Amino acid sequence: MESVENDAIKPETDGNDSRKIDETMAVAKAEMGWGKYRPQCLQKCASIKIFIACTSMLAMFSSALTAGYNSAVLTTIETRFDVSSSKASLLTAAYETAAVGFLSIVSFLGAKRHIPFWIASGVLIMACGSFVMVTPHLFVKPYSLRYSLDNVTEENFCNPIKKVLSDVIDKGRCDKFDSSIFAIAVLCCAQMMMGIGSTPILTLGPLYIDNHVSKDRAPSFISFLYAFGSVGPVIGFAVGSLVLTFHVDFLSADTKQLNMHSTDSQWVGAWWGGYLILGGLLICLTIPMYSFPKMLSRREIDTESEEKGKGELEEPLNESTGGKDEDNDGASYGTSLRQLPRAVLSIVKNALFMVTTIGITTEIFVVIGFIQFTPKYMENQFLLSQSQANLLTGLIPVPGCMFGILIGGYILRRFQLQAKGAIQLTLAVNIVILMGFLVLFTLGCDNPNLAGITSRYFQSNSSDFTQNLPNLTASCNDHCRCSDNHLNFVCGANGLTYFSPCHAGCKFNYTDCECVIKDLNHKGHQLSNLTALVQDSPCKRQCSSFPVYVIMLFGLTLLVGITQMPLLMISLRSVKDAERSLALGVQLIFLRLLGNVPSPLAFAGLIDRSCLKWRGACGSWGKCLFYDNLHFRKNYIGLGGVVKGFGFLVYWCVWGLIIWKNKREQKEHLKLERQQAGEEAIAFKGTSEFKCIEQEQDTKM
Repeated sequence: MESVENDAIKPETDGNDSRKIDETMAVAKAEMGWGKYRPQCLQKCASIKIFIACTSMLAMFSSALTAGYNSAVLTTIETRFDVSSSKASLLTAAYETAAVGFLSIVSFLGAKRHIPFWIASGVLIMACGSFVMVTPHLFVKPYSLRYSLDNVTEENFCNPIKKVLSDVIDKGRCDKFDSSIFAIAVLCCAQMMMGIGSTPILTLGPLYIDNHVSKDRAPSFISFLYAFGSVGPVIGFAVGSLVLTFHVDFLSADTKQLNMHSTDSQWVGAWWGGYLILGGLLICLTIPMYSFPKMLSRREIDTESEEKGKGELEEPLNESTGGKDEDNDGASYGTSLRQLPRAVLSIVKNALFMVTTIGITTEIFVVIGFIQFTPKYMENQFLLSQSQANLLTGLIPVPGCMFGILIGGYILRRFQLQAKGAIQLTLAVNIVILMGFLVLFTLGCDNPNLAGITSRYFQSNSSDFTQNLPNLTASCNDHCRCSDNHLNFVCGANGLTYFSPCHAGCKFNYTDCECVIKDLNHKGHQLSNLTALVQDSPCKRQCSSFPVYVIMLFGLTLLVGITQMPLLMISLRSVKDAERSLALGVQLIFLRLLGNVPSPLAFAGLIDRSCLKWRGACGSWGKCLFYDNLHFRKNYIGLGGVVKGFGFLVYWCVWGLIIWKNKREQKEHLKLERQQAGEEAIAFKGTSEFKCIEQEQDTKM
């Protein structure tokens, strides 16, 4: 693709010589390599299919880092730096905000430039941001579990003379709180770097593919790219599940002395390890991407172009005429930032494109919120460990979305769906999804009988219990000076779960627990037959809904994935060809501003509202220690259901706009045919009259 400047300085040659020069320059530009080094063996890889493979790998591992691993370690970051879900979700907001700031520039200027180079450079920036994510672990004081194992023992059990120890611990917690603020600030900066680097892949990558294949094959190739991108979170959650089995300080401390396992509620895993692994992989994958040319060879393009028109997916839903003026505008489109405001305004005024974008925004809002907080939901609703929740999140909803995207692309090509058929498919699928959300409301576990939080300490006590104001202090542990910031569930022989052995009134062992003894005495039990009054774990709950929840989660994510490719194709075909890259950029800006940025903040805010017990940190809230399962489920599933319902109404509007546009185009087509028929009739009449005049003149002669 030659620039205007190059055309202006070409020497004057005849037509054949000029054509040969153009072909020679095109082939030279199509060679793969790095700088002047272009080995001949590498030229066999100058294929759009190889480009798709390389871009898919980049999309997969970049989404593994940003969409998978970030969500996998979010709860661990909350625990490590003692912050709430709302504060931890600022990391996601920083990532999305930075991406929004660069989307319009990248999509507008990158479309006319070296797309593979832009993609590789963006991924390189993302990898650097991944390495910056590790710096708080290196420069902040090492994490210590209650400062020493001996202190843990003293803090967990009833000890009336430990006031001095509590004061020391409170001062240490304040120092830790100050370092947490610094750590969160550094993590936000790293996320911004990752957000900037993520912009070229899914804006310029589909454009490069669409420029090299026929329109009937584009949906399948682009769905392949998106499907690989959806596989990424599986890898991210798997890496998160692996690294979290190692203690956060396993390289600098002897963690064997802690006598803990990764399934313990107080375990903090090596959250930083995955950023090193995935960042290194991304740097390696940028090397082949840098070798791709700006445009592939003419032979490759011509081979694909021969198939154009044989099976178009649909007629473009824009108002372009395809005339000479448009071609000229397309040639100069995207060459200067001065054109950007007018180009963006043209896209924003496209009603079909914008309404479709709003519909896709609702999908992104729900998907981002669910992917980010599904591990936390499983941990609290079904009492899974962080490692187990991350592994299941990577193996259930993420593959469901991947298979859904592939199925959606297959349906588009198999049935040659036009815009009307695509939106009808989306509406039908969303009806099933909304019914699934109603089922999810019923799937969950009840709250455990936690003394002082959800249940009274003594079942025989008739005094009212205020759920919004939990009180962990009772007459049986008032003298113990228990810390309300240290969670260590134990199960009493009376069937109650206690916040810690100290709150159960246990004195240096698990058999002399005053709160349990008093409650059992009230119930008339004989204590002499009991060998242990508490066990070092929460009491088991009867909950059989987890398998059904897993099946429903997979099915819903599969259905959500099916709608992605139909919506993408409607978006691409509703704008002019020259506007496609910028249109995707504008769409991603709206998706991130209205979907990616507010979604984690909204979900985290509602999740925090369901918290019953916070960890105090220097007059501020730290991490939530215990959630109300019922309110958690209502807030989490309810927000997703409301947003999906709004999206369903938006898709009805998209359907109406498509029908209106089709009717208008049919009227314009009929009008044009009538005009052409009238012109032909006039021309025929004039020809007939002329022949009659000639015959009369011949007769007179």
